[in-house]
Amino acid sequence: MQEPFLKLVPTEIILYSLKYLDEESLAQFSITCSELNGIARDNQLWLDHCFQNHLTSAIIKALDLQEELTSGTLNAYDFFYHVLNKNSAALKELLCSIQPRHCSLWFASYEQLSAPRLFSKPLPDYPHNLFLTQEIGKKETPNRNKVKNWVVVDVPYDESMLEQLLKQHMIPYTESLTTKPVTSYTIG
Repeated sequence: MQEPFLKLVPTEIILYSLKYLDEESLAQFSITCSELNGIARDNQLWLDHCFQNHLTSAIIKALDLQEELTSGTLNAYDFFYHVLNKNSAALKELLCSIQPRHCSLWFASYEQLSAPRLFSKPLPDYPHNLFLTQEIGKKETPNRNKVKNWVVVDVPYDESMLEQLLKQHMIPYTESLTTKPVTSYTIG
């Protein structure tokens, strides 16, 4: 009697082949049988997809989750799945054990900010829209041609902001903002 194909081919070779599939194809592949599901949910395989996908990599940077994902503290498959399906409740539960301390988001400044001012003063206190990425901010900001600087700001992580970040890729923010050191991008 012949052995099943999966017993003949080493798992490493199957994983190597699977890394060339896109996320949707990989998910479809994983539901063909329970043995393949176990192989296709390999953390390293999904870790690569997490860092290559625009949305998941932006969330990883904003919530500073690189270490948790690479160490395996945070399951890459579950993280990827919940972010792409905009399942904020499941993502909150997944992040519960990690407790992100801050969230780094992009802010459009209509004032010319010099380097000393960036490091010494908080930004003006009025409602701000904070964006997941600079590219999203450039598309969504009114009067984008008047923006002088794009600044990364640290805001305290709040679980309620997660749903809005997943769905709209931005949050309105009314608290005082403090710039994150070193990162400022002048337009023009």
